Amino acid sequence: MSDFEELARLVNEYTAVRVGVDRSGASPRLRISSDRTGDAVSLDATALEAIASLDQSRIGLLVGAFSETGDATVALEEDGPE
Repeated sequence: MSDFEELARLVNEYTAVRVGVDRSGASPRLRISSDRTGDAVSLDATALEAIASLDQSRIGLLVGAFSETGDATVALEEDGPE
């Protein structure tokens, strides 16, 4: 059995991402990868819980910052985007 199981590929007019479960570590992680950029991240249950606690306005800041700069980390800075 493979350590990675792809669950879904989500597509819209801007991009496509693949979502799957990576079981290669001590505990399963959700793996999200971008078809467009090749970027990927593996998130454990703690990271997913933190994301689930964000409200739509915070997620909107992340998406907006990424759309403008290609880097969502600017939205995570204490003062947000300038």
